[in-house]
Parts: sequence; C-alpha cells; structure tokens
Amino acid sequence: MRSSLETSTRRVRAAEAARGAPGSSIRELAGAGDRRGVTILAEASLGLARGEAMQRRQRHDPATTVEAYLERCALKTGKLFEAACRLAGGSGAFGLNLGVAFQIADDILDCSGETIETGKVPGTDLRDGTPTLPLLYAAAEDEVVRAALAGGPLDGALVRVATTGALERSREVALDYASRARAALDGEFRRDELEALAHAVVNRKR
Repeated sequence: MRSSLETSTRRVRAAEAARGAPGSSIRELAGAGDRRGVTILAEASLGLARGEAMQRRQRHDPATTVEAYLERCALKTGKLFEAACRLAGGSGAFGLNLGVAFQIADDILDCSGETIETGKVPGTDLRDGTPTLPLLYAAAEDEVVRAALAGGPLDGALVRVATTGALERSREVALDYASRARAALDGEFRRDELEALAHAVVNRKR
C-alpha cells in the first residue's frame, strides 16, 4: 500500500512539473524506476519538440491551415495535458482535448485581453508572426491582418482582428474541444470538478 501511494505521489508531482520541465520530471521518474511514467513523459517531450518545430516552420505564414494549427496545439499543449492526466491516473483523452481548448483560449486572449488581466502584452503572437486560430481566421477575411501576420506593418492590425468575427469563431472551436474533454470523462473520479475545469479553461480571463 505504501509503495503504491509513493508511486502515485511521484506521478502527481511529475505531472505538475511536466509542462515546465519535462526533462527533470523524466529523471525523477526514472530514478524511481517508474517505466510507465518515463514513457508517458518521453512521448509528451517528443510531441513538444515536434510542435515547436512546426511553429517555427509556420512562422509568418498566413496560409497555415486550421488543421495544421490544431495539430500544433495538440503536440505542444495537448500532449502535456494528456501526460499530466495519465500520470495522475486520469483520462488521457480528457487531458488532450482540454489542452487544445486551453491553447485556443490563450491565443484568443492574446488578441483581446488586457495586460492588467492577462499579465501579457496583447498582440505578441501577431508581432512574432505566430499563426494562431484567431489570426488565421482574421487573415482570411482582412488583407491588413494577413499582411501583418506575414511580417508586414502592424499598425491597426490587431484591432481589425476583432472586427472579422475571428474571436467568436475561435471561441466556438475552443468550446467544442472543451465539450470533447467532458465527453471523455465517462465514469471519471471527481467528474464534477473536472467538468468545471473544462468550463473554466475556455472562460478564463488570464
């Protein structure tokens, strides 16, 4: 019983650290002989690396498809959430879909949030040329946004994103992924709390 409890505790700690430092979490689990945990985090780390590579290739490319963006979200954020849930004994499908919903919500906030609320300067993705869902939707409708995302002038582009309806369309996609996450909770322990978490992820202000 004690050994099982210690293993679960290590996995939870590794899950909490996975998003910030998967390498150190892998070392901790390897040192404890937790092969399953090492495999889970190694897969998440590989996904993160692939997602980062995709983001670099997509930089300043307004022609990036929505499918490619969602794949990047799944690799960079979804896989880490999935790993955290699996390490804690929960549903990997819940974590994967929750992670994608979280990332889309984060990208919406970058276009619409206030610095005092989010702690970040709005428009970072546009300035960096990172094609996020709201920017891709807006770029398809507005030539100024498209040019800015491609590396052109930024003046007025961020304001125009909201006028295209891109934020609302992106939120619908985030809500869909949150719904998928909740649907993966069949018989899950603490279902009510996890459903509330899926709701909070999409409706957060920071």
